[in-house]
Amino acid sequence: MRYEFTETAPDFSGTITVTAETSPEVLELADHFRMFDKTKPADLMDLARAMQAGTLTYASNPQSKRRWFRVEAALDHEYTKPYTDLLRRVTGADLDHFPDMDLTPFHPRRLCHTHITAACTMEHGHYCYDVLIQAEDWNGKDAFTRAQINAQDYAEEDLGHRPFEREYVEGRNGVLMRNPNYLKRHRAKPTTGAPWLWAALFNWWRATHATPGQAAALALCDATHAKHRLEPDYLIRSSGGPAGLIGYGGIITSFNEPVARVSWEEFAKL
Repeated sequence: MRYEFTETAPDFSGTITVTAETSPEVLELADHFRMFDKTKPADLMDLARAMQAGTLTYASNPQSKRRWFRVEAALDHEYTKPYTDLLRRVTGADLDHFPDMDLTPFHPRRLCHTHITAACTMEHGHYCYDVLIQAEDWNGKDAFTRAQINAQDYAEEDLGHRPFEREYVEGRNGVLMRNPNYLKRHRAKPTTGAPWLWAALFNWWRATHATPGQAAALALCDATHAKHRLEPDYLIRSSGGPAGLIGYGGIITSFNEPVARVSWEEFAKL
């Protein structure tokens, strides 16, 4: 998917052009912007032709009340530190900060209903984002300012975890009571909330820093888990909260009895 922004107004707002370059991207783009009415045969035929061609372009309406803005900024180091801390704990890597790399190919949901991540990189330990986002003047803030605030908020959520307020909480004697903070929107907290980002970091470390012993253990882990169609233990997974290691206690290298496991402490010393 290719994203282009054209600034057209003094407030730095403009228009966007989104171009799909494969058949799956054509379907994603068409569904996202509701470009075709699937109840109409003519629209369905147009969509089918676009998918066959493998290309489709969407251009935003320059007269829209909610204007498009481009936000290029970076998050504080605290949002990447949880990932390097975890890498140090499980591998023993002496890493001061996240390595510089282009993260755009790894981002799993660049086209969102709230914003578009045109590109993202890691530079000097900071997550840098290039986001396209719509905003309008509201609650005493101009559209440009709101675009900056909201883009940062979504970038923080991409990497961290936003606490969720339940409608009811347990009060005295176990009695459920209505949560006074229900629907309150919290800022996302720095934590290992992005499995895709951890995978990018871990795979970089594996390719550049793993010892022969660690590489051999990981190869056994991969083969064992692939055989049983399971995700390997060194990845992280979320169950509603911050993502944690699938293999909490280490990596399994064989499911045969007895199960062969290498603890993270042992793995770091290999």
